[in-house]
Amino acid sequence: MAGSSHPRRLFLVGCPRSGTTLVQSLLAAGPELTSFTESHFFDRAFPPPPLDRWRVRAAADRLREFAAENNLLPDQARVPFDAADDGPGPAAAAFTALLDSAAADRGYGGWVEKTPDHLFRIGAIRRHVPGAEFVHVLRGPDATVRSLVRASRDWGKPRSALAFGVKWLLCARLSGRCRGRPGHHVVFYDDLVADPETGARALYAALGLAWSPDIMSRYREVARDLVVSGETWKSKNFDDIARRPAAPPAGGAYRLLAPWLRRRYGALHGAGG
Repeated sequence: MAGSSHPRRLFLVGCPRSGTTLVQSLLAAGPELTSFTESHFFDRAFPPPPLDRWRVRAAADRLREFAAENNLLPDQARVPFDAADDGPGPAAAAFTALLDSAAADRGYGGWVEKTPDHLFRIGAIRRHVPGAEFVHVLRGPDATVRSLVRASRDWGKPRSALAFGVKWLLCARLSGRCRGRPGHHVVFYDDLVADPETGARALYAALGLAWSPDIMSRYREVARDLVVSGETWKSKNFDDIARRPAAPPAGGAYRLLAPWLRRRYGALHGAGG
């Protein structure tokens, strides 16, 4: 960010299985931003009571796990890991210091952190991470829900299409409320995969990032460094970008909700800004 004393700090959010890994890979394939595996950090650092005291301690453990997961070995003086035990504010400061340090060590001017459910922690992130910006990814409900149902089996937590339809709606509402606000940008996955280079160039321009001709050939290799072993549901990010059919998920209950979700998506997609 021009004139800023700190690196560029982007958070990539949205409903899970909406194309966030693809957008992350495209951003990290450019010359200005680095990225990491999903941290889930603010879920640990800012849980609701009465879990808050116990899970803040879990945040310190997660910070160390995340550093090891991404081969980050910063100077301990720059990243106060132990301070993450002292509450949400110090935990967020330690997390931010870790990512800032990693970007500097890798020679980048900023970073993009991708944990889709950090959409529900935007308020806390804005309070505790100076200069935080947010990129929201929206994908049509049928394709997102169908992908979530399949992925939930790999997670060992299978859920119904109806449950994920409600999840999609909550996420879409939050992103819709943020659209047009300073520091927020919305990407529609369906537009991106319909014309990948045009969509990627538009995203870079909207964020004021420098475009590089090799982004479209590098993003697949970059994606491999952003996916943890065992995250098999993300393997399609290693392939060429392709538009896949969005057949409605099976299930009578979801089919009753689906027309309303499609209209909601159409309204969001058709809105300007």
